[in-house]
Amino acid sequence: MKHFTLFIILCFYSVFISAQIVGTNAFMKGNYVQAGISSSGCFVTDSLPPAGYEVTGLTGLGFIADPDGDGWDVGTPNYCGDYSNAGAPVESWGVQINEVSYFNDLYTSYFDISGALTSYTAAGDSIIVIWQGSIAGVDIIQRTVLYSNNFFITTEVTFINLSGADINNIYYVRNIDPDNEILSTGSYVTINSIDSLPYPGDLDAVVTAVGTTYGCYLGLAARHPNARGSFGTFLIGYNGTLSNAYYGIEPYTSSGTTIMDFGIQLSFYIPFLANDEQTTVAFAYVFREEDLEDALAFYNPVYDCTGVPEVFPAESTASTTCASEEFTVSVTPLVAEVVGNIYQWQRSTDGVVFTNISGASSISYTTTQTEATWYRCKVKCTISSESTISEPVFVDTICYGCMDPLALNYNPEANSDNGSCAYPCLEIDWDNTIGGGDDDYFSAIQQTTDGGYIIGGYSQSGISYDKTEISRGGYDYWVLKLDNSGSIEWQKTIGGSGDDILVSFHQTTDGGYILGGNSNSEISGDKTEASQSSFRADYWVVKLDSVGNIEWQNTIGGNLYDYLSSVQQTADGGYIIGGKSSSDISGDKTEPNQGDWNTYDYWVVKLDSIGNIEWQNTIGGNAYDNVGITSQTTDGGYIVGGESGSGISGDKTEENIGNVDFWIVKLDESGIIEWQKTIGGTSSEVLTSIQPTSDNGYIIGGSSWSDISGDKSENSLGDNDYWVVKLNSSGTIEWDNTIGGSASDFQPTVQQSSDGGYFVGGQTYSLISGDKTEDSYFKDYWVIKLKSDGSVICQNTIGGSSNDHLYAIYPTYDGGVILGGHSESHSSGDKSEDNNVYHDNDFWIVKLGCSSYNTYYADADADGYGGMSDSLTGGCNTPPGYSLLSGDCDDADNTIHPDATEICDGLDNDCDGDIDEDVVETISISADGPTTFCQGDNVELTATYSGTSIQWKKNGSNIPGATSATLSVNSKGYYSCITTSACGTAISDTIQVIIKKNPNAFITAGGSTSFCAGDSVTLSVAPVAGSTYQWLKGGIIAGATSTTYVATTSGNYKCQVTKTSTGCFKNSNVITVSIVCREANIEAENTFTLYPNPAKDIITIETNYSTEKTFYITDALGKLIQTIHTSENTITIELNHYSSGIYFIKMDDGYNSVTQKFVKE
Repeated sequence: MKHFTLFIILCFYSVFISAQIVGTNAFMKGNYVQAGISSSGCFVTDSLPPAGYEVTGLTGLGFIADPDGDGWDVGTPNYCGDYSNAGAPVESWGVQINEVSYFNDLYTSYFDISGALTSYTAAGDSIIVIWQGSIAGVDIIQRTVLYSNNFFITTEVTFINLSGADINNIYYVRNIDPDNEILSTGSYVTINSIDSLPYPGDLDAVVTAVGTTYGCYLGLAARHPNARGSFGTFLIGYNGTLSNAYYGIEPYTSSGTTIMDFGIQLSFYIPFLANDEQTTVAFAYVFREEDLEDALAFYNPVYDCTGVPEVFPAESTASTTCASEEFTVSVTPLVAEVVGNIYQWQRSTDGVVFTNISGASSISYTTTQTEATWYRCKVKCTISSESTISEPVFVDTICYGCMDPLALNYNPEANSDNGSCAYPCLEIDWDNTIGGGDDDYFSAIQQTTDGGYIIGGYSQSGISYDKTEISRGGYDYWVLKLDNSGSIEWQKTIGGSGDDILVSFHQTTDGGYILGGNSNSEISGDKTEASQSSFRADYWVVKLDSVGNIEWQNTIGGNLYDYLSSVQQTADGGYIIGGKSSSDISGDKTEPNQGDWNTYDYWVVKLDSIGNIEWQNTIGGNAYDNVGITSQTTDGGYIVGGESGSGISGDKTEENIGNVDFWIVKLDESGIIEWQKTIGGTSSEVLTSIQPTSDNGYIIGGSSWSDISGDKSENSLGDNDYWVVKLNSSGTIEWDNTIGGSASDFQPTVQQSSDGGYFVGGQTYSLISGDKTEDSYFKDYWVIKLKSDGSVICQNTIGGSSNDHLYAIYPTYDGGVILGGHSESHSSGDKSEDNNVYHDNDFWIVKLGCSSYNTYYADADADGYGGMSDSLTGGCNTPPGYSLLSGDCDDADNTIHPDATEICDGLDNDCDGDIDEDVVETISISADGPTTFCQGDNVELTATYSGTSIQWKKNGSNIPGATSATLSVNSKGYYSCITTSACGTAISDTIQVIIKKNPNAFITAGGSTSFCAGDSVTLSVAPVAGSTYQWLKGGIIAGATSTTYVATTSGNYKCQVTKTSTGCFKNSNVITVSIVCREANIEAENTFTLYPNPAKDIITIETNYSTEKTFYITDALGKLIQTIHTSENTITIELNHYSSGIYFIKMDDGYNSVTQKFVKE
């Protein structure tokens, strides 16, 4: 059978629709199209449209359109269209079944296919009109849709075979006489064209008629492989066999263009329709040429295969592959919408002898191979039993890849190196030199949530070069927002009349920024509070919005020197500040210094969301305690780090190891000390970085001059070295690493990367020596990537010809890292831009891409987890066939991995070393529709279960043989399902199915069912309380809804009884009525007389046959001119509106007909 789906997705600007039934006609009204449908299913009514339609004073409405959309009463002509009028268009349609043609026309002079309009709906932006009829055991349903703002009408016609036998070769034809420029009189002539016929790859069938006076357009269009357009007649009923219209046999033409007054047709061919099956064809009447494609696009057809399948040559997703690489071969039918084909893939290693591939029975086949192979597909149409074989496709086994085992992307399967080998390490993506006309010193950098960057430091520059704002005093805060390629988006200079040194900042959750630094400015410029210490340094905290505008600020300090080291937003929306202070109780400081007058203590201050102090803590010993970098920890507390020269004294509980040591202090959420650690060797250590890690530990970075001693496990490699120390959550050292060359390597910042390792960045003077693999030129940036255990993966020395000072690094979302510092170098080495002023410092921002710092594990089964036996070191992006995750205990089965759910199968599904542990079976059931329905319907129940077998139950008892996942139910009861495995049993909830009883339906005849024409018999159905009735003869008998029906024509009658309360119905038994004799016979010849003949003004018809009869008057071309229904013996016809020529008059009494010719002078 054929399958057809109609999809409609449109936008409308205004909606104006209405639908009305007048007598036996339906009228449809949209913004741009108005149409009428008669009781015969034709597009022309036999009565005037109701008020509000544009056609008035005529005898009926076919369809009219306002194709320019400018209003019905604007332009010439006001509108185009087809409508009923003397000499105007006619419309008809027909179907040929079992070589017999049946016709319906607008006048119902042909009404072979009995039927009626059964429903109309006007809702939203659409009107839908349904016509239903029946002929030769085939029910026909015509569904017509008019959308408010469309310039076309769509129609679907469904054929349902209820004949009791399969039917071959059905033809359906739609005909229209396109006099689409006649207002009441005018030109009948159109340019008729066959614009498109279906062929493989294009299923469009289009026939058009364009008026020669105004260019009014009418198209009949379909998207169907068995649709054809033709022209050459007015009413198809006059031209016999309908298949002639499809094949273009006289009087039809199926190609070319002609200019004349001719009808156009659209025909469909249905090769086969099985009994009790249905098929649908669809087409459109189009009233504007530019809307033709939109009308065709309404249809998404799917068609059964016929004859020998036609396919394109086989294709492959790869021309050559490695042994483990999957590829897919596929074949495509020439008509992509065909269904009913089956496929069998075949392979050959010599291209000559092919063998079937077991299980390869789809339109595509995915596989791997170890030798070069040809693939082809045998395609068979299951309907015609015909088959064909595609042209083969060849797939080679040349495996391109990296063949160097030392490379990151080494491919052990590769047999042809393609130059793709990748090696470590970090490489520059871009760099940007940013500065003004004086010194600009860099402090901090962070990637922002939009993928760009916030950078900052302090500047002496006024408006010059990249700097767009004046200096406020000495040094000012200078904050810049960059996009993700390093270009400046905005900048802010913030300061007072003194020196304002920006040290730290952090993007806040509202998209703004919190800035922290040191200031000795009084009230001036941007500063709204005086210094607390008479031009000595205070903390200065400034809150900016997302574009750099100041929201609030706070100057915080005591009577001496207070230097901020870090600021960060906290989880409660407030802020934590860390630094050092030499102040005693004074100003904002509430605790005395722990050491001498000229020494420093850590000073930690907690602010609320608008900058007010919530609490503070001065932490120190009796000597020098410096820096005080502070970060919030996951437990809501804080980690504070710096260096200390104090012994046990004040807050310090451990002796120094050397001159100056790292001093780490853990605070709770209120700032109270929880624990502390003194970490160092016998010389000096200076801490420059501390950060919580993802395992709730801490990573520390600083400089060390110590050899192996104290906590230090390695000797110094030069003057001073990077020293990186990893602590656990309680401050115990897990590992440390001394990294350096023969000279000074110092001030490292450490940031954890997304892979669990670390980026380390600082400054170096060292040449190649120790751990250093590249020379420096003066002082350079030195960036190192560590694994999670602290071992070095790769490194990069970055700099120009002068001094380059790296102060901040930050991991980026793409797996790389952004570097920030200031530089004295002009364009040289790695630096791509000159400084603005020779030997002044400018910001220098460097973005590094990814390289070799991840370990990837071979993931053969693509379940996201690799095994442990095959791994490689790679970059940011996971290589194909690998995963960052390991632990897969069976890498040949993608259902087994550490994240799998344990099921009862005798296997260790989750790779935890246990088999089938803690398995609890589960089962649930669901219905695909209502569980209360009428007799004869059913519902399908589906079980979702975890066990190895199931058993359906009804009313608690097993249903024999019901052991599959689905169960079709058509009887009432309580249904459940049980699943069983070696690990246990589970039973589902119960679903109750309720069956509503159909009403009784039985009809009887009140007399003989065989009689002569003119007699009748009354059929009666047994009344059922609370029911409605519909009499049927093939299809619905319009208006026959009582308990009795008087049958006057032959046919098979039955009655459908429907229970009003439930909607359940039943069709009665069938009673066959036969007409076995005629009431009277019309003589075959000389049954009426014409005079005068030839005639000029009038002609008279006389007949001795006084029963009901119809006279049809046509011209020499077969065009219907006039129809007269009468029982009179003598009638007179005026000929004033007839043109001179030959005419024919046919008299038809419903049984026989006779035709005579007359001449109009």
